[in-house]
Amino acid sequence: MAKRRCPFDEDLSPQMKTHIGELEVLKQDENSMNNVYKKTLQALKDGSKLYPFGKGNSNVTVKMPLEVCGCCRYIDSRKPCRCSYCDQIMCNLCLVPCSKCCESFCQNCSLTVYDTDEQNMCMSCYK
Repeated sequence: MAKRRCPFDEDLSPQMKTHIGELEVLKQDENSMNNVYKKTLQALKDGSKLYPFGKGNSNVTVKMPLEVCGCCRYIDSRKPCRCSYCDQIMCNLCLVPCSKCCESFCQNCSLTVYDTDEQNMCMSCYK
């Protein structure tokens, strides 16, 4: 048995979900758009007058760059350590000593070798 035909087919026009915002309404009227452009331009000019070039709020503090670990992002207030291979700042917890040359290396520049026991070796000593 065939489906019944919809008796309202001819009466329905294609419907679409559309949102008409304030800007779309204003775009239809050229005078309204000119007012929007004037307000925007005035706001830009007023903002530039507040802080002329080279002058500004003298209360702004300059933040010094913090020494953070390149691995865990821990801020070490003591003397920062560096990887002996890539020279990246690391905390003491993220550096491992090489079992052959005894230098400190990060996880990216060292390998964990499992021979008889667990040893860390730098890339240079592993070759």
